[in-house]
Amino acid sequence: MKSRLHTEIYEAKSSLFTKLFSWEAPSRPWSKKDKAWFISYSLFFTVLVAFAALLREYILIVAIIAFMFLWFVQASIPPENVEHVITSMGVRSFGKLYKWRIVKFFWFSKKGELDFLNLEIGEENSSGFIKRLSLIVNHEDEKVIFGHLAKFVDYGDKDDIAYNPL
Repeated sequence: MKSRLHTEIYEAKSSLFTKLFSWEAPSRPWSKKDKAWFISYSLFFTVLVAFAALLREYILIVAIIAFMFLWFVQASIPPENVEHVITSMGVRSFGKLYKWRIVKFFWFSKKGELDFLNLEIGEENSSGFIKRLSLIVNHEDEKVIFGHLAKFVDYGDKDDIAYNPL
């Protein structure tokens, strides 16, 4: 009896969790940087460090060097590919399921050559900050993704999504 009940609950749960669409994309925008990019930013950070040294702001110098190190590491390492899945329960991305009840709006945007699916997340116990999830999508998949998401979430316009040009 116990195993039969467990099987019935598992089958009911798996029927609710249906994979509708999935795609694989880089986890963040990235383009290969040339030597001139690294040289120009090195000069910029050197000037900042020299200015902070004149002001004897040693903690600021350490912070600038740490930021420069992270900036250069991120620029030199290409992102990994991540699978994004639209399911009947929500959107699974980066190992986390964002359920439909916490997704307020979705919209598409374009930055350079990349197309993005943006989700505004309204998490419980949030501290007043707007949490947004931006996923890179293929241009050809936008209509399919729109069709699946429109069943569960409203499409946001500039007033809904608190558009800020900055």
